[in-house]
Amino acid sequence: MKASEWSVTSQSVCTASQLSAFSASAPVVIAAVTNVVTITSFSEVNSSVQIDITCTYVLGTNSSSTTELVSSLITYDSTTNGSEINKWTHDSTVNVAISANAGSVGISSEWTFDLIPDNASVAAAVDGHMKFKVNQNLPMGTVLEITYPENITSALSGAIHNECWSKIAYTSCTITGAGKLQLVLNEDVSSLNVIELYVT
Repeated sequence: MKASEWSVTSQSVCTASQLSAFSASAPVVIAAVTNVVTITSFSEVNSSVQIDITCTYVLGTNSSSTTELVSSLITYDSTTNGSEINKWTHDSTVNVAISANAGSVGISSEWTFDLIPDNASVAAAVDGHMKFKVNQNLPMGTVLEITYPENITSALSGAIHNECWSKIAYTSCTITGAGKLQLVLNEDVSSLNVIELYVT
């Protein structure tokens, strides 16, 4: 199954219903290619059976458009080279309208930023603590880029996973440039929740 306007990430998960196992292997659903979902290891399916494929944490387009949810669906037999059995391609009658967010972009609030210790005369490295509230739902895989004050420099660079701590699960914590820290979420964060981060 191919979707031209949608893409999967490392957080994307796809499942398929109404498929039974082939031999001892359970059906395998893979969303490893940018916009292709592949399903293998399932038994024969009758023509009247409806197969439901669900994908979560996929990326849509960045602008308003009218596009297809699925651009093609191809089935192959189980031979080594996989001979094509049938193929369905996109029909404009199944287009879906995608609208850009009419509201404002996400805004954080109730910021606190602390240096520990906070003695201004300390020339050695200190720890940073920041806390803020978000006003939109942030799904797993969201990339947060935090810019800290220009008069503060970081002794760290690149991936600093072991130097970050947060109650929010994350896949990576990276210094991406002067005054910039990037955090990739590994869980959903609901609107009005607080994100707290320590950098040591």
